[in-house]
Amino acid sequence: MCQQLLQSGVNGVNIRRRIEPQRNATLVGDDNYSHSCAIETADRLGRARQQMKVGLGSDKSAFRHFFVQNPVAVEEDGSQVAQDGADNGVFHPVMIATVVYALVWQRLNLTSERNGAMPNSPDAAEIFGKAIAEHLEVVRQLEDQQLVLEAIARAMMATLRAGGKILWCGNGGSAADSQHLAAELVGRFRCERRSLASIALTTDSSILTAVANDYGYEAVFSRQIEGLGNIGDLLVGISTSGNSHNVIAALEAARSQGLVTVGFTGEGGGKIAQRVDHLLAIASRDTARIQEAHILAGHMVCDWIEIEFLRTEAAIQARAAQPEAAR
Repeated sequence: MCQQLLQSGVNGVNIRRRIEPQRNATLVGDDNYSHSCAIETADRLGRARQQMKVGLGSDKSAFRHFFVQNPVAVEEDGSQVAQDGADNGVFHPVMIATVVYALVWQRLNLTSERNGAMPNSPDAAEIFGKAIAEHLEVVRQLEDQQLVLEAIARAMMATLRAGGKILWCGNGGSAADSQHLAAELVGRFRCERRSLASIALTTDSSILTAVANDYGYEAVFSRQIEGLGNIGDLLVGISTSGNSHNVIAALEAARSQGLVTVGFTGEGGGKIAQRVDHLLAIASRDTARIQEAHILAGHMVCDWIEIEFLRTEAAIQARAAQPEAAR
């Protein structure tokens, strides 16, 4: 049937009357030639719709994924034909075939919805329950690393008090964590305070692509450390495996320039473990769970820094307000 529809045009009025009663979506074309070979296949389309008991509804995703060579458009607020074909009321044959495709596609979805799930869908309790259980298990083990977290937070606070800055680097999800946590310090985490100096080395696309092109991807962070890092600054290298080459290179460059180094890794720490002053190694080999623990650890460190910063600032202000003799 679709082959016949692709070879001929169809009267647009019949299509709208029989197939688009809800008038929520229309696929239209603007080829005038189809009028000359128009055929009345709307009855067959109407029977197909009646058998499937569905209309187009509001779902247009099937249209967007049905690529055609002829000009087509999806109108979101009612049926319409292109201006050239409006007087003739003719739709392009590809449009008709797409309508049939969309009807069948939606019929499959509606049948699956009435049955309660998509065909062969995964067990929700198994997928979600398993992930939640694993997440809680990994997060709870952070309780045993509170001293490590405090040491990292104190090192960061010392850097900030000395006028230094906290740098972050990582790849993929770890890159996202880097800029997320830098933003918590430059902006704020919970409390109003002055901005704290922090930079994610993952965000400048011009630097990243220029260095990768000229020196190789392994140097995208170490080159920035060479230019931006100062003695007393602190670099956090994030790698779930602990073996990301460009993160290792950045940490090595940082140590050679007198920066304090921190590693956020997965179980064991990988090669990074031997290249940092402070290591937070999450006891898991599951990338997703490690990343979830990393962002929680980062938030806790930011919380500690913010509270300590405000406490220190309050103490300084209180001391400044005292009479000279009482100091």
